[in-house]
Amino acid sequence: MEPPADSRRRGTVVAADDDDDMRRFYKATLQAVGFNVFTANDGDACLTLLNRIRPAVIILDVDMPRVTGFQTLESIRRNHPHLNCPVIFSTIHQTMDSVTRAKALGAASFLVKPVDADTLIDRVSACLRPKGPSYVRLADD
Repeated sequence: MEPPADSRRRGTVVAADDDDDMRRFYKATLQAVGFNVFTANDGDACLTLLNRIRPAVIILDVDMPRVTGFQTLESIRRNHPHLNCPVIFSTIHQTMDSVTRAKALGAASFLVKPVDADTLIDRVSACLRPKGPSYVRLADD
């Protein structure tokens, strides 16, 4: 994992996860390759961040207490309609229902924990590439 060749920032990522270790992992991993990273410990904190930050990508843990990742995205779509950035869901419990719901909400990708640094960087970077006829795979087959 090497820093980008130029020193310009690659964009801003907001990552919401109730697990302290995951938030530290997202921040350290993505900052190391040039992203600005803001973290939130739940869906409400993520929504508060979005009142002042316009991220290029949002990462949402599916299973956060009080406000789930799915509920957070529904609220983002309702309360921040101008914010049209890719959303990546992450979870330790991937089910067909969760993948289907993520797709229905317009998720760009789905990470299954534990996730390694290269996969995280690849998924976030893929969300920022210009879209052509291909797509970002939502879940590993």
